[in-house]
Amino acid sequence: MKCRPWAIIILGYLHILYPIISLLVIDIVLSGTPEFLFSEFYAGWRSVMFFTLIPLGGVAILAMKQWSYPFVLLAWGINFYTTVIDYGEAPSTRMIGLTALQNLLGLVVVMYFLIPNVKSVYYNPRVRWWEHKPRYFFNLPCKVSVGDAIHEARILDISHGGVFINAPLDVNLSSKIKVLLEDERENLEIEGTVVHRRKEADDAGYGIQFSRLDSKTKKWLRDRITTLEKDGEIKLARMPNVRTFGQWLKSLLTTGRGLIPKGEN
Repeated sequence: MKCRPWAIIILGYLHILYPIISLLVIDIVLSGTPEFLFSEFYAGWRSVMFFTLIPLGGVAILAMKQWSYPFVLLAWGINFYTTVIDYGEAPSTRMIGLTALQNLLGLVVVMYFLIPNVKSVYYNPRVRWWEHKPRYFFNLPCKVSVGDAIHEARILDISHGGVFINAPLDVNLSSKIKVLLEDERENLEIEGTVVHRRKEADDAGYGIQFSRLDSKTKKWLRDRITTLEKDGEIKLARMPNVRTFGQWLKSLLTTGRGLIPKGEN
């Protein structure tokens, strides 16, 4: 899908709405006594924690950064700790039941985030398909510079963020590299980082992510990609599979798939 995984989007917004949902449940189960809870049970710092901790976890979930993952686990860990301490001060047995249910739901969230495919969404950039820029077939000879050595190469596809090249190299991931381009209009030198290595004989090469682009290079890329797009040179295999919320929900209800993001193919 072109957007973030729907299951994680929904989970993030449920976290943000957590205080409102909790108050509605409390109002129904405890017969409309939220004022008492905030004067006796959620007073002071507990009130601040109630309205900020889990919603901030929701913001972290939607941000989908590497720091998001430990932050969400930490937020629920603090929440577990505070609710366990508060069991003895709960104003009623029904409130004890609600806090127990709260902890159970939190445990489910934590277990969900421990699933490898969910964790990979936050730590493995190759499965973050919503960040992938469309790539285009682009057959152009070039040279690449690694250290002091210069090698002949060929660009096989290109995007606004990088290129995939075929070259007689043996470099590691994260290696710095320069791509030297010459065409009828421009001579360019683009700095990049090796982020992918493909060893298949019929499609071997290196994926290079651009790390620094000057205004001239940006214009060249924009003009080239505009032309390739008009010519229909887009690599459909690299395009994300767009699904609306309705399509995702239908798939979930009919196949049971969609709650856990797909891993790297």
